[in-house]
Amino acid sequence: MLERRPYLTNPVRHEYVLTERGRSPRPVIVALVDSTAGPAASAVMRGGRYEESGRA
Repeated sequence: MLERRPYLTNPVRHEYVLTERGRSPRPVIVALVDSTAGPAASAVMRGGRYEESGRA
C-alpha cells in the first residue's frame, strides 16, 4: 500500500508514496466526504479549490 523511495543520500531521507492499491479506495473516501462534510471538504480531497461567492 505504501512504497518507500529515497530522495536524499546524505543524510539518507525517504518519502512514502501510495501504490496503486493504496490509491484504490480514494473514490470511496471522496464519496463519503461528499455525503458528510460538504463541497469544501470534497474539493480539498480532490486536490482542487473550493470557491464560494467568487472568492477562493
